[in-house]
Amino acid sequence: ADGTPTAGGAGLFLQNAGNQIGGIGAYQVSGSVGLVTTSPGFAVVGQVAAGTRRRTVVTTYAHPAAVHYVEHLGRLGANFQVEMGDPVKVTVSPLLGRSPHVVYTNIIEALLRFLFVAQGRMLLHSACLELNGVGIVLSAKTDTGKTGTVLKLVREQGAKFLSDDMTVIDVTGQAWAFPKPLTISQHTLRAIDIDELTAAEWRRLRMQSRLHSKEGRRFGLALGELNLPIMGLNALTQLLVPPPKYPVDRLVPAEITRTTQLEHVFILERGEPVVHAVAPEEALAELIVNTDDAYNFPPFKYFAPALTIGNENYEQLRARERDILAGALSQTRVCRLASNDFSWADSIHALTAEQHEPLAVVPA
Repeated sequence: ADGTPTAGGAGLFLQNAGNQIGGIGAYQVSGSVGLVTTSPGFAVVGQVAAGTRRRTVVTTYAHPAAVHYVEHLGRLGANFQVEMGDPVKVTVSPLLGRSPHVVYTNIIEALLRFLFVAQGRMLLHSACLELNGVGIVLSAKTDTGKTGTVLKLVREQGAKFLSDDMTVIDVTGQAWAFPKPLTISQHTLRAIDIDELTAAEWRRLRMQSRLHSKEGRRFGLALGELNLPIMGLNALTQLLVPPPKYPVDRLVPAEITRTTQLEHVFILERGEPVVHAVAPEEALAELIVNTDDAYNFPPFKYFAPALTIGNENYEQLRARERDILAGALSQTRVCRLASNDFSWADSIHALTAEQHEPLAVVPA
């Protein structure tokens, strides 16, 4: 992206009540290619909330559509409001303004998912590479081993990188890069060459990857079910111990490409080794579940029902998203790969390197 917001279609504008949010600025969705661009603009507005309260309060408004989220600590806490106009406007409290990763992951990306739908594209929770001249998508539940597989394919097989966590796709199976920094979890460390990072980075990474792990996420989700200011706790945790995030070319020599036509979708699982084709309806349902899995941390479930983009509500946007994904899958072959030793990369390389007989479909 060239840093210039593009005209046309719904966009998203971010404000911080009192402080600029470093590294975020204003987001807008391009009407031409569906990529996210940024601009340095921001506005300072009044406080999001005042006064403490006994529990989190979520207020939704119908006309105009908006959501107001306020945690226990009032103006000192993690609070935000979303106004569903054109552009969509997000205002966050100073605490969240100092934790841009929490703002992006828990608010902005969830909104971008449905802004893309309004533009006829989907933000699919997946990695995307171009391997052996064909576009491939890797889908898995969070912390399965997708990132390590991506790094291995890029380093050992020369795969071109488009994304590790989210991929922009359209109904024809065209995919576009969404190259966010990679989050390095404990099991991903084995896929990183020790010479790529300094000794100090390795020491920090070992601690960070334990905290920002599957177990850490599970613990956070459990806390989210309690009467606690969970978003504020998340923001403070990430201020003290930032998540271990690195650009892909900081971890392995990588060629980043902008777009590819998808031919293969691989659903990765842990378990006894399995390789078989997946029926279209089963694949559609599973990829939607895997995408939803990326957004199950609070506060998305609180403000999602109030989403309105253009003239479409949350359920209508989800239906359009499903249609986009169904169209994309109709252009691809979907394969389930299970492994108990993190060896998905070897199977993926073999399946894309040569022409194979069609795999048998195993009923769910």
